[in-house]
Amino acid sequence: MSPAVDNYILDAAPEWQPILSELRYMILQLTPAIEESIKWKVPFYSYNGLLCYLNVRKKEVDIGFYHGAKLPNANGLLVGNGKLVRHIKIKSFAEIEAKRAAILEIFQEAILWNEAND
Repeated sequence: MSPAVDNYILDAAPEWQPILSELRYMILQLTPAIEESIKWKVPFYSYNGLLCYLNVRKKEVDIGFYHGAKLPNANGLLVGNGKLVRHIKIKSFAEIEAKRAAILEIFQEAILWNEAND
């Protein structure tokens, strides 16, 4: 775990801290090979290349998937229209609980994409 990411979470508004902490935990539990760092001032997670990032916005936390446009989106959680990045918007801790299985599925799809395309 990166001390710089610890600081990012501690510097976030109190309402976002538990969301960031839980998403961080979910990501780091996927595989021990995931690397955590700060890039472009936000927490980034790498596995065979850039995997995803966490970014606090005004009304939500974004989980950005670096190759999100290439991932299946069967559950419809990935949003955005960029050529590469797609993201999931999380507005509350309860939303994580309600969508946990679908979020984990997208994380797994991102890992598989990076493994196949490194």
